[in-house]
Amino acid sequence: MKTVAVLITLLGVTMAAPATAQPRRVDPGAREILAYRLTADSLRRVDAVMREMDRATEAPRSDVAMIGVLSGAWASGNAWRDRTADDAVRTIETGHSELSRAIRSAGLSTRDYVLTMMTLMLAHPTASMSRQGRGVTTSDVAAENVAWVEANWYDVDRFMRDLQQRMDVARRR
Repeated sequence: MKTVAVLITLLGVTMAAPATAQPRRVDPGAREILAYRLTADSLRRVDAVMREMDRATEAPRSDVAMIGVLSGAWASGNAWRDRTADDAVRTIETGHSELSRAIRSAGLSTRDYVLTMMTLMLAHPTASMSRQGRGVTTSDVAAENVAWVEANWYDVDRFMRDLQQRMDVARRR
């Protein structure tokens, strides 16, 4: 439980820090992660997963814990690789039945869920800095995803704030 709280705290730090001050978050060879594109449908579906997980009995919540594990790689200086997505998919499918059911119920594959969450974690802070007029680099995230987040800012930012709120609750437990 303490490990999850530490990982959730690390996500808050990595999401808040400027991208220019961070090491590379995605390995340049991570073709699947870098090629993934966000859509309104994928955002709506991951939001449905999060809301379904609000009713979950797992403690800690596996959706929030997964975000903590993914951000923990950044805190350790490890860039995401396609294998990172593969590992997250396998972990969800073999060890987190409530999250797996919520993903299927929302009409997503586990891989699309993981890639959508990863891409949101990359594109949201970059789009936020861009909206503030700060220089940004898109070497870790496709420029199309940053532009999509900017064009859909209200919905994406609401989702990310809702996610942060759930992470804060989990940290206090």
